[in-house]
Amino acid sequence: MSDEQDDNLSSYYGTYRDTGGHYNPSVSGSGIPTLTHLQPNVYGYYTRANGLISFDNIKGLPLSYFHSYESQYRLEHSNKIILPSSILVELSKYDNIVYPLMFQVDGTNDILGVADFVDDIDIAYLPNRIFNKMIINFGINDVKDIREPISIGLKLHNQEIARGVHTILRAHDAKFLEIDDHQSYLQMHLQQFYSILQEGEILELPAPDFLGYPENTFLKIDVLKTKPESTILITDTNLIIDFEEPINYTEYFERKTRENQRIKQTHIDSINQNYYDYIRQFIPEYNSTFWDDREKKALQDTNIMPLPYITLPNGKTIYKLKFMRPVT
Repeated sequence: MSDEQDDNLSSYYGTYRDTGGHYNPSVSGSGIPTLTHLQPNVYGYYTRANGLISFDNIKGLPLSYFHSYESQYRLEHSNKIILPSSILVELSKYDNIVYPLMFQVDGTNDILGVADFVDDIDIAYLPNRIFNKMIINFGINDVKDIREPISIGLKLHNQEIARGVHTILRAHDAKFLEIDDHQSYLQMHLQQFYSILQEGEILELPAPDFLGYPENTFLKIDVLKTKPESTILITDTNLIIDFEEPINYTEYFERKTRENQRIKQTHIDSINQNYYDYIRQFIPEYNSTFWDDREKKALQDTNIMPLPYITLPNGKTIYKLKFMRPVT
């Protein structure tokens, strides 16, 4: 700032300076009305953030306590949290914040993204499964026993997270294999519920309706391997996803084999029954011994077209049964 500009500011705001050497418009020696600051650090120095930034004054509750839980319940199956917007004001005094914003809480190794910053709250809301991990340190066994907000040791994970290039996943239920377009399915739901992947974590993604699960069922998927590091960012990156055999694949394969055999046999039985009914059209009703006494004679008649082997539903076998269409 030039001396001329400095003198102009001095004549407008007065000669008071704050400890940072900046003019403080809330103190004016000229009788001019004071200005309102939108952020407390607008006229002050930025602070350098080193490593984790703690928010000791922020307490937490399970997500199920959130006033708009009905619209946010799916976050229960995510690694994202809801935070008060006051945190953004607090972070504005730092000039080296790493984005996207990631947070941690005491008692877990989870790195959490943010689903939303909300104006009318002063409490952090965490998915119940994350909260359950944390409250063990408080001697609490279930989130249902929480009666008031508790200190969660919220910290900003102000460190660069490597963008992912490759991950290996494993579904718990082999019905996951029945999803035709895995890439589109994962792209849609991973972006919605997860910002990062960590080796060893279990993802929970909504099950498609056509798989036949009850409503609001979520598929569990293990994160077995991530590259280039054990924790990766999955936003704005080309992520290659490979799959290992689902946990219950052997059981699933055996069950599907039995189901396919049953369906095949049902189809065969239906064909056989139709074939049987077709044959009966050309056999006189009174000839009840045709299947037994006359079978050999029918087989010896070269003028009659032989039919293929067929097994009837009632267990009777017709082997190369011959019959002659009636002359009309």
